[in-house]
Amino acid sequence: MRTSGPWLNALLVNHLWGLGDVTDNRKPLNTTFVQPVVAYTFPSATTVFLSSETTRSRSRDTWLVPLQLGGTQLVPIGGQLVQFEGILRYYAERPAGGAKLGLSAAGRADVSEVTAA
Repeated sequence: MRTSGPWLNALLVNHLWGLGDVTDNRKPLNTTFVQPVVAYTFPSATTVFLSSETTRSRSRDTWLVPLQLGGTQLVPIGGQLVQFEGILRYYAERPAGGAKLGLSAAGRADVSEVTAA
């Protein structure tokens, strides 16, 4: 992850292998996950981002490549900061029968209290 002023650039990569014997007709686990993110945060606490959560299953010979454009906004409500988020997804690669487009929306509030010891 790298930040420079209002910009954030990040890359998360992992790979999972199943090392045991598969005896119940499942294919062995051999999956790669790659998540690049570029985000820009405005002084108004609005963030826009472009990302992907690409998954490659070598054992099943499948790809899932969603391209995501989203935004978040922090707003104070009743003394708490609440974050609203919306994401539009386009699936550049997907399994047969998978969706081409996706949309999600969410709201989050941190309701924890910090107390001095």
